Amino acid sequence: TAGWQFGAKANAAAARTAAGARWESDTYGATAIATRELTDGLALHLNLGGERRKRDGRDATLYAVALAWEPSPQVLLFGEVLGDDRSSATRTVGARWWLLSERVGLDLTVGDQAGVSDSRFVTVGLSFYGWGR
Repeated sequence: TAGWQFGAKANAAAARTAAGARWESDTYGATAIATRELTDGLALHLNLGGERRKRDGRDATLYAVALAWEPSPQVLLFGEVLGDDRSSATRTVGARWWLLSERVGLDLTVGDQAGVSDSRFVTVGLSFYGWGR
């Protein structure tokens, strides 16, 4: 693999209905991930995937470029720019706590959408990074 490692991520999200009375499944997708270690503890990640958005009935192609730093074996800090073929890029910073060392991680991110006021968000996700390690 010439120094590259590969993984995958699945995601699902829920949103409140228009009336705000209940939560409904809204978005789901999958992403392929390629990783290259630049220096000890610093890595470059490239992501490419797809997502189905039920609320607006559209599919989107997803992309991301991220730098990640591992200050300890259990914690990963990262910054990324991500987006899709339907909207402007999003900037995020976050942290990952490894539940299963370098294979399963719990992610927490904060970000906003470029050029969009009041677009700040917080996400929580469970990720699998087992292939190639």
